[in-house]
Amino acid sequence: MKAHEDGAELDVIDGAITEHYGYPMGPFALLDVVGNDVAPAIEEELLAEFEHESLTPAPLLLRGRCCGQARSQDR
Repeated sequence: MKAHEDGAELDVIDGAITEHYGYPMGPFALLDVVGNDVAPAIEEELLAEFEHESLTPAPLLLRGRCCGQARSQDR
């Protein structure tokens, strides 16, 4: 999320993750599948369970502006 907030394109981030780390999809493609409404709830549950600040949902994600329909709105 931080890379996108710093100006990186979503497709570039997803491509880098799939190409360099071998994952079947990047984080933003995964968010499209999981859904922007579900992902923050998952992160909040993980944060409550593990109490690690890196699991705090990103404000951009909470506003629903990172992927899915927001992709076409941001362009």
